[in-house]
Amino acid sequence: MPVICAFIRENPDITVELIESDSPVDMVAERVDVAFASGAQEDTVLRSIPLGSVFEILVASREYIASHGLSKTTDDLRRLDWISHKVELKSGKITLRRMGHPNAVLNQPAKVVAGSAASIAAFVRAGASFAVLPSALVAEELASGEVVRILPDYHGFEIPISALFGYQNMVPLKVRAFLDFVKANLELPAP
Repeated sequence: MPVICAFIRENPDITVELIESDSPVDMVAERVDVAFASGAQEDTVLRSIPLGSVFEILVASREYIASHGLSKTTDDLRRLDWISHKVELKSGKITLRRMGHPNAVLNQPAKVVAGSAASIAAFVRAGASFAVLPSALVAEELASGEVVRILPDYHGFEIPISALFGYQNMVPLKVRAFLDFVKANLELPAP
């Protein structure tokens, strides 16, 4: 959002309509100029510009940690419920990575299942439980101390972030300006 706001300030004649969805959008039918997508985008007819990667991290609210304690090992997490994305619930597993160590795989019961990462972040902020979320989604809350990183040596998956657009030949100037601005100004947090 801060990058989009900065773009609008520098380009007051361009309007932005933001459509938020965890489901695929038909960019042509919906007349969408640019979409931001996470994960691999190999099976698409759209053009893609890689913007970098974010890492999933374990987080909980300060309130939740105060009432349940700060987990110091992956075994500590086994006594806690977690907030799951509906996609993760299908596997029922949390896979955690740590440099130089084998992956830790936890089979965790979900206390809450949500359909979007934004909803999961809201549940975390409200103190419902812990979750695995993209670092960029909770960067402000981490900086303010509202949300705390659990087991900072561990992370979930690395998630590539891309800008997608359907223009094959002639990219409109406003779209090109937006893509160039985002690529130059987007800073994704390290793991």
